[in-house]
Amino acid sequence: HGYEPTLQCLNKSLKRLQTDYLDLYLIHWPGPAYNTMSRRKDRMEQSPDGPFVYAKSGHASKDMQSLRAETWRAMEDSLYDGKCRAIGVSN
Repeated sequence: HGYEPTLQCLNKSLKRLQTDYLDLYLIHWPGPAYNTMSRRKDRMEQSPDGPFVYAKSGHASKDMQSLRAETWRAMEDSLYDGKCRAIGVSN
């Protein structure tokens, strides 16, 4: 998440797909970049951060609002730049 990582991911996808634009660019879930699958439930329950104990650096609970806004702004800029024709959230 964040402005630059979002643009980097889009550009990487465009290159891999060998195209100049996407018809639809979706963010799956505008939440933290962590996966609680196969994680210790007791560690999440004991941590004051809950599942955010597994979040990537810079993706703490307190940072989510700004990260989501930066990500969405990058998606809007991609739309205005013609790199995608529509954007959205799929979840």
